[in-house]
Amino acid sequence: MAAARAGGIDGVSSAGSRLRGSRLRVSITTHLRSTADLQDAVGRAVQSSVDDLGLMPAPRVGTHARTEHDD
Repeated sequence: MAAARAGGIDGVSSAGSRLRGSRLRVSITTHLRSTADLQDAVGRAVQSSVDDLGLMPAPRVGTHARTEHDD
């Protein structure tokens, strides 16, 4: 669910997610060189989707962005 939500955001080339305990880590790859704004947008979108699930306690979302140019 989290990876699908992140992958639907403009600028995201690929996305994956991992839930461990109360932390949800979303990793994205982008063609953009500057990732800060995109990383924030992905974090907000995924956190909103998680909050809509009504889980108690809701997992905290963390994001990690990597550019395709990092290879």
